[in-house]
Amino acid sequence: MSQLVEIETFVTVVEAGSFAAAGEQLGISSSYASKLITRLEDRLGVRLLHRTTRKLTLTEAGAVYHETCAEGLSLLSHAQDDVTALQATPRGRLRVSLPTNLGVTWLASWIANFGRDNPELSLDVVYLDRAVDLLAEGFDVAVRAGSLDDSSLIAKRLAVAHRLVVASPRYLERVGAPSSPEELSERACLLYSNSPTPAKWSLQAGEQQRTVSVSGPMTANSGAALLKAAICGLGIACLPDFHVAPALADGRIVQVLDAWTWPVPIHALYPSRRHLPAKVRAFIDALAAYMTTPPWLRPPSC
Repeated sequence: MSQLVEIETFVTVVEAGSFAAAGEQLGISSSYASKLITRLEDRLGVRLLHRTTRKLTLTEAGAVYHETCAEGLSLLSHAQDDVTALQATPRGRLRVSLPTNLGVTWLASWIANFGRDNPELSLDVVYLDRAVDLLAEGFDVAVRAGSLDDSSLIAKRLAVAHRLVVASPRYLERVGAPSSPEELSERACLLYSNSPTPAKWSLQAGEQQRTVSVSGPMTANSGAALLKAAICGLGIACLPDFHVAPALADGRIVQVLDAWTWPVPIHALYPSRRHLPAKVRAFIDALAAYMTTPPWLRPPSC
C-alpha cells in the first residue's frame, strides 16, 4: 500500500469531517477509509484522530501532521498542473544548439521572432560548429548540417543545402579554373577540419559522383574563416551555399565546376517523440515551416 494513499485519505477525512464523506470523495467505503487511517497511525506510532460516534477531532500530533501533509499534497497538485501546462503551451526554458554561420546569418532573426511570438519561453541559444550531446549537455533541440551518425535521437529534415566549389576571381586569374573535379588535387584547397574527411571532397553531378584528394595552405574549423581566406585569394573552398550565398551575390567569389555539388541535409534533432514538450514541438514545427524555402535563397528579414 502506498503511503501517499494513506496520507491523502487522512487529509481528505479531516477536511471532509467524516469517513463517509471522505470515502465518497475518494471512491472508497468509509470502513476502508478508517482502515487506512489506522494503518497510518500504526506506521507512525501515534494517534492522529479521536473517533467518537458523533464526530472526529484531531489530536495535537494529528493537527501538526495534517498541516504538513495538506501543504505537501497541494505542492504535488501544483507540480502536476505545472507539468501538464508545459505539454499544452510553449513555456519555460528552451535550450537550442545551432551551427554558427547558419544560425547567426540565417536563423537569428527568425529565432527572435519566435521568442516574441512565445512570450512564456526563455530561449537559451548556443552557436557551435560541433555535434553536441543533447542529453549530456542539456539541449532540447539541436540543428545540424551534414550527415547524421546513428543514434537514438529523433531527426526531422528541415532543408537540403549544397556544398559549392568556390574561389575568388583573382585566384582563378592567377592559376586558372579547374575543368574537372580531378584537377582540384592540383590546386591550393582550403580544408574544413570539422569534416570527417577534410582532405577528401565528394562531389556529384547528376548520377555521376567523384571523391578527390585535396590539400592546401590552410585548414580551419570555421567555414566563415575559410570563406574569408577564399575571398582573399588563398585557394579554393568547398562550402555549403548558406555560407557563401552573400559573397557569391556580390561577386567576391565565384562558383567553379558549376555542375558539381554535394547535398548537405539539415535536420532538427531531439531526444524522443514520447511526451514531447509543447515548447520543443512548437519550435520544430515553426522552424520546419520557415525552412520550406531555405532562407539563404531569399533576403533575410527581421
